[in-house]
Formats: sequence, structure tokens, C-alpha cells
Amino acid sequence: MTRLTLTLALVLVAATAQAEPFNWKPATAFAAGQLFDVWTTTRALERGCVEGNALYGARTPSAGHLMAGKAITLAPVAVAATVLHAKGHRKIAAALGYGGGAVGVSIGALNLARTCGGAR
Repeated sequence: MTRLTLTLALVLVAATAQAEPFNWKPATAFAAGQLFDVWTTTRALERGCVEGNALYGARTPSAGHLMAGKAITLAPVAVAATVLHAKGHRKIAAALGYGGGAVGVSIGALNLARTCGGAR
């Protein structure tokens, strides 16, 4: 995962080296929403819920596995948004960032509302 993180960071830095500064708000919204999903998923698993993502199979994933899964599946979206921004498609890049964050928050809200194992 360290190599993936380093590669993604290098791509982001290279793509943002341009005349117009990079807009970090959509990227921050994207990361915050996805981290909220991981946090609420971890809490739901502690309450006895079962992870519904087929990526993890029948086993209960740890927070580290959840973060690795997020990095693998969402890195292409982050790279696409960065490249779109660099090529002047700033509104589409922002929509990807804000949209990805909204999806994470929505899934997180569902995780918080789930009742499993008799506890909430």
C-alpha cells in the first residue's frame, strides 16, 4: 500500500504543477467522505454487523483492510479528477471530488443507521 500511496501522491503533485492553483476543496471532500465511510463501517462491524462489500468475502475486514480497499478502488477516480483539472476541466474534476465525498457520507449514514446484533 505504501507504493500505491507514494505513486498517487507523485501523480497528484505532478498534475498540480500548473499556472492555476489546484482546488483542494473537492479533494478534501472526497477524502473526508470516504474516511467517514471507513470509520462508520468499522463501528458497524464492532456492533456485530457484516460487511456487505463482496471485495472482502465472508471475512470481517480490519480498518487497515478497509483503507487498502478504498485506496485500490478509489485511486483511479482521484487520478482522473487530477488529470481533468490539469487539462482545464475543473468543473468535472470538482464534481468527481464532491460526488465521491457525498457517496462516502451516504454510505456512512447508512452504516450508522444499521442495527446489528441487538445494538445500535
